[in-house]
Amino acid sequence: MKRFLLLALILASCHKEQSATIHTVSQIASGTGAGCAIVDGGVQCWGNNAYGTLGNGNIIPSPRPVKTIALTGTIDHLTGANVNFCATADGILYCWGYNATAMTGTGDVGTDHDTPTPVVGTFTHIKQVSGSSSGHYCLLSDEGMYCWGINGHGQLGDGTSTNRDIPTKVVGLAETPTQIFAGGQHTCAVVSGNAFCWGNNSQGQLGRGTTGGTSTTPTVVTGLSGVTAMSGTFYSSCALTDAGAVKCWGSNDYGELGNNGSTDTSSPADVTRLASGVAQIAGGRFHMLAIANGQLFSWGGNQYGQLGDNTTTDSPVPVGVTEITGTVDSVDAHGLLSCALISGEAYCWGRNYSGELGNGKTKRNSSVPVKVGPWAD
Repeated sequence: MKRFLLLALILASCHKEQSATIHTVSQIASGTGAGCAIVDGGVQCWGNNAYGTLGNGNIIPSPRPVKTIALTGTIDHLTGANVNFCATADGILYCWGYNATAMTGTGDVGTDHDTPTPVVGTFTHIKQVSGSSSGHYCLLSDEGMYCWGINGHGQLGDGTSTNRDIPTKVVGLAETPTQIFAGGQHTCAVVSGNAFCWGNNSQGQLGRGTTGGTSTTPTVVTGLSGVTAMSGTFYSSCALTDAGAVKCWGSNDYGELGNNGSTDTSSPADVTRLASGVAQIAGGRFHMLAIANGQLFSWGGNQYGQLGDNTTTDSPVPVGVTEITGTVDSVDAHGLLSCALISGEAYCWGRNYSGELGNGKTKRNSSVPVKVGPWAD
């Protein structure tokens, strides 16, 4: 009888393991107080849901992933911003969540959306979508670069400082950009290896050698060439060059320029230890992340552990993110949160007040990566 019971338990255990759902995670995005990922071809989100940020038809927060509804087809270009997210489904751009600053691009400013809603406009072959933590989004398509949302500093690049609740085309770029970045109150784009920025320049984040003022149209970043991608923080900008190096400019209050200093600079400065081998960069509110030579590095503000180095100490130079086992596939940061895909698994670290780590817990920050999940079946 005992042998029979033991055999039954073993068989039941094996059956449970075989029947457990294996989920495929292809992309992860962090926002302010929430995170989302493309899981099994659909979108799942977690964290703060006060404005419908999770896109699941209600405003109930969830520290574990829940399925976003009303998105079908091939989903990609998932990105987060100020308590809202956007993604393309079969080439159509949808946004959901907070809309007091017209961030959803749906033409109804002031109306939050708790399910994905189509952005106004027809865009062919959307290549990238980038959102800011202060209230604007931009997209890149065959038609060019378009932005929408708050525009008090000219960050939409349409030559005005008027807010837009639907996408408006960026003017003054001779060619269609190859990569874009929406910063806190500024925006940047890569055109033929050159970096262009516009919007607020209070900390020198436009990279034109001066501090102060604003620009409502793109201006070239001085002393920089061979740019392949851009990112940055709320008040700073960073460029990845074709040599695999990272250069940053703007605010340096938390060491976010990564040059072992704390002085703002209005011209590109070399990031210490990252002169080559960098494959991707991403920025949160006061911190930066980079994948370099197969490793994950971070620098800048760290009050919630968002650098992932098992401390809460700011760092003016890149430090290694700890407790990573596997290959870092991609990285994303927003606000006070960092997330990454590591060997096909989703991890987040940093602030966790609203459950933005996605591990079922709230108000317990983490200074090392923690696995997101379990996923919704």
